[in-house]
Amino acid sequence: MSRSRVRVKMCRDVSILTRPSGGCHHVCRGVYLELRQRKPQACVDETLEGPDAAWVCSQRSCGSISGVGQPDPDADANIYGSRRHAGRGCPALGLQLEYPGGPPGALPSPGPVRPSHVGERDRGGKALNGLSQGSGDMGVIRGVIFDLGGTLLHFEGNWHDVLSEGRAALAAHLKAGGLDLDEAEFIARYGAYVNTFYTQREHDWAEVTAAHVLRLCLAEMGLTQVPEALVQEGLAALFAPAERMWRPFDDTHATLERLRAAGYRLGLISNASDNYNIQRLIDRGGLRPWLHPILVSATLGIRKPNPRIFEKVLEQWQLRPEQVVMVGDTLGADILGAQLTGLRSVWATMDADNAANAAHRDHICPDAEIATLSELPDLLARWNGA
Repeated sequence: MSRSRVRVKMCRDVSILTRPSGGCHHVCRGVYLELRQRKPQACVDETLEGPDAAWVCSQRSCGSISGVGQPDPDADANIYGSRRHAGRGCPALGLQLEYPGGPPGALPSPGPVRPSHVGERDRGGKALNGLSQGSGDMGVIRGVIFDLGGTLLHFEGNWHDVLSEGRAALAAHLKAGGLDLDEAEFIARYGAYVNTFYTQREHDWAEVTAAHVLRLCLAEMGLTQVPEALVQEGLAALFAPAERMWRPFDDTHATLERLRAAGYRLGLISNASDNYNIQRLIDRGGLRPWLHPILVSATLGIRKPNPRIFEKVLEQWQLRPEQVVMVGDTLGADILGAQLTGLRSVWATMDADNAANAAHRDHICPDAEIATLSELPDLLARWNGA
């Protein structure tokens, strides 16, 4: 594992990400703290030392990063602040990483980075960051990305009861489909698998599908020749109890219609282990007419807050990060992901009172908070100077 020493001098909002050689992403803790400051005048001057691959800053950062170490060759996924990404993840940041005496094949020092400012193009007229320059209104918000659960939909049931009911239904369906299994044993093993994989995905930001976890569990029990149709039918039985408990917030449809009428592009990114589950929820909630694209982590293999999942929407819309807002209820996924990508962020707090958000409340700070979706159109209008 390579080690680096990096000095960080920053003011205002700062988000720093390190990627160890094992491939997992994690927000720095302890010495590797995610350095965030609420007050514009509060500054950071820290020296961080440890496994280093790439550093990510928020759009509203100002300052510099310098250090020594071996760069991560997986630049497409992880290196922000490089020449390639200047002006996207870190439009206001000057970044310099030095690699003196690095091993053979190490990347050369990129040197100081000049940000790709609004409207800047190469000699051929192409936007330097590969995204559309539009009509010059680069600070105007033109697109809104929503989270699904807890943002557009509200859960009205008891999670523990729903999980128990769903896993029992899955076990019964598999047994009725011809699998020789003890239902109680399966439920216990499957629960352990789910806990392991779903905990891991929060650290490496890679999605593990429900079908994959189910097949691994069945294989451990000696059941390897399971028809795909039975797997999918079993997963539908697993998710059915929860799907019945999701309802749109009272103002969801009206807010989406107001935003569409105002000319905003509307899309959705959902962290979920099963695409079919999310598609059913969208249709049950009557949300599909307003949303395009609809991205589900299960189909992409990556999860929020991984910036790549947000960039897929930017690419489809041909918009720059500063033209798009992310609205979600989860600080560590929706809000952090927006900040790492350079989007503005709105924390929807209707269903946000939970332990996961409490753990991030002091160091992941959204640009705005709303207590109801109906507040969003007026907020965006104010940001656009209307």
